[in-house]
Amino acid sequence: MRGPMACAAVLRAAVLICFALGLSGCSTTGNSFRSSAMWQIVPGQTTLEQASDILEAEPVDTYQNQDGTMIARWAHKASMVVNALYFRQELWLKFGPDGTFERVVKKVNLPPSDHVGMAPDPMMPPAQSAAAAAPPSVAVAPAPAPPPAAPTTVWTQPLTDTAVAYPLNNP
Repeated sequence: MRGPMACAAVLRAAVLICFALGLSGCSTTGNSFRSSAMWQIVPGQTTLEQASDILEAEPVDTYQNQDGTMIARWAHKASMVVNALYFRQELWLKFGPDGTFERVVKKVNLPPSDHVGMAPDPMMPPAQSAAAAAPPSVAVAPAPAPPPAAPTTVWTQPLTDTAVAYPLNNP
């Protein structure tokens, strides 16, 4: 009886060690924020408090400038299995002296369809909205083929002239 009990205890310990090692490989920093709602942030109207409500998270950092403007940074990073799987999103927004949103300073790994201040077209998927807004394409004639290259000269005799001579210091 002692053999199976010892084996079960060793197996249990091994499972606990593997679980602890697996958890030690995961880390997160910052606050997860809702990037899909960025289109609701309107230049000249949305305040920092409203932007925080729209993104459903407080900014990680805020930087007050001397001219009265402020930059707020939302960031979320996560890594799993010792950086084998890595996720990072950042959004930097600038707010004017009056406290309203001015512009996006920086976006990192945010979907391109999430344009600040522009509502998505409810009738089209986000990937097609940008293509539908583009002007129709114009057919362009292909460029003419380049002229054939001049024949290359094949040298049949070795070169005897020295272009560059380096003195060797032989004693």
